[in-house]
Amino acid sequence: MQTYTYALGGSFVLFLSFVYLRELYIDEETQNIFRNPLFWFSIAFLIHFAVNIPYFGMLNYLVKNQLKFATKYYLLIMDGAICLYNILLTVGFLCMKAKVR
Repeated sequence: MQTYTYALGGSFVLFLSFVYLRELYIDEETQNIFRNPLFWFSIAFLIHFAVNIPYFGMLNYLVKNQLKFATKYYLLIMDGAICLYNILLTVGFLCMKAKVR
C-alpha cells in the first residue's frame, strides 16, 4: 500500500474540511448548520482522516517493529472511527432528503 501517498491525499482532504468548517463558522448568513449536509460530510472526513493519517503514515514502521500495537490500534481506534465516519455520512445524506409538501 502506498502509505505516503495516502497520507498526503488525506492531509489535503483534512485541510479542505477544516477550511470549509472555518468558512461555515465565519459566515453570518448560515442559520442552522445541523441541517447542512456538507457540514456533516466535512465533520465525517475530518474525524476519519485525523485518525487514519497517523496510522497509515506509520503503518510500514508499525508492521515491522510493533505489529501487536498496530493490530490493537486498528481493532480499537480505527474500527470505531470507521463506524463514526459512516454514521456521520448517513446523517449528511438524511439531511439531503427532500421536504414533503
